[in-house]
Amino acid sequence: MSNDGGQTWEATELPGQLDALVNGRIETELDNWILIAPNGEAYYTDLPFTSKETAPILVFHSSDKGHTWSEPVEIADRSFDQPRTTASLQDDKLRIYIAAASQGAVVLSSEDGGHSFQTGTRIEPDNLGHQAMNPLLLVDGSLLLPYLDFPIEEQHRLNFSRLYVARSEDGGRTFGVARFVTDIARPYPGPAYFATDVSRGRFRGNIYGTWEEGDFGPRMVRRDDQLVREESGDRREVAVARSTGNGRNWSVPKVLRAEGRGAAHFATLAVSQQSVLGVLWIQDERYESDARCYRVWFAASVDGGENFSVPTTVSEKVSCSDPKLNPEPYFNTRLKGGDYIGLAAAADGSFHAVWIDARDGAFRLYTARIEAR
Repeated sequence: MSNDGGQTWEATELPGQLDALVNGRIETELDNWILIAPNGEAYYTDLPFTSKETAPILVFHSSDKGHTWSEPVEIADRSFDQPRTTASLQDDKLRIYIAAASQGAVVLSSEDGGHSFQTGTRIEPDNLGHQAMNPLLLVDGSLLLPYLDFPIEEQHRLNFSRLYVARSEDGGRTFGVARFVTDIARPYPGPAYFATDVSRGRFRGNIYGTWEEGDFGPRMVRRDDQLVREESGDRREVAVARSTGNGRNWSVPKVLRAEGRGAAHFATLAVSQQSVLGVLWIQDERYESDARCYRVWFAASVDGGENFSVPTTVSEKVSCSDPKLNPEPYFNTRLKGGDYIGLAAAADGSFHAVWIDARDGAFRLYTARIEAR
């Protein structure tokens, strides 16, 4: 189907389970991430679910477009959280980078095709919590690491999170002075996502960031010795800002929302080779406590993030998750099926969205191809 803005989409359910993707090696995976490197090879990372105190990163490699996968390379530490990858190819040498939280925000790097990884400098300037976001390779070859800080102790009087970016010119081994981007009106957890324009267009080098903004309260609270979701406020929307100076300065955020709907969640973005910026998010059908019904929305900018198209729905059917069809206790704290969604730009200029859909009540993985001109 299509709309007047020239955007088209077709929703498709992705078959199979992720454990089949990696030949059944893992019983349960968390924080899955797939990277297609500049040389065309694929890397799949995740955290295996374990009752132990440590959570290593497992890295699988495929050189045949995902038909077969290598045995995993295990990166051990005390614990990791939300590993996210990127890669560069310079002088025929592939470098892989994984950003994660582990006693601070840290970047792990590999120069041997992912067979081994080295740990760079941890960003941990204080005794707050620090969560790494997705790393970026900028057009000058430097590495940008976005991260959040947030309170973790009772004596920490912060009631919000702060978003920063730090730039490295030596592959993540050291970082320069962190630059403040924005504050977010609740303590972490809360996602933010970044992308850079590496096209040859007039917006080449622009960096874009997106996050949730509004008057909301905490995402999860403890009640009767259980974690439950508790939403508040009547304004939660998508904020998008840009930097034209390698992250040193940031614009006033633009606000995206589907009018007449509820709270926005999980905003993510990507930039095409035609310099088109695409933004994807989930938005509740209405503002209500513990909202379970939502759709996926998309908007695009063709002028470097200055203006955006009217948001349009990607999922043609409403998702309303059913507690009888989804496992406990996961359903109680993640009513949209997870913590984030995905958007990637293809070589032909199209965008590809991935999200957890519940149009029949059960959580399933869906994808859609989106054209934006």
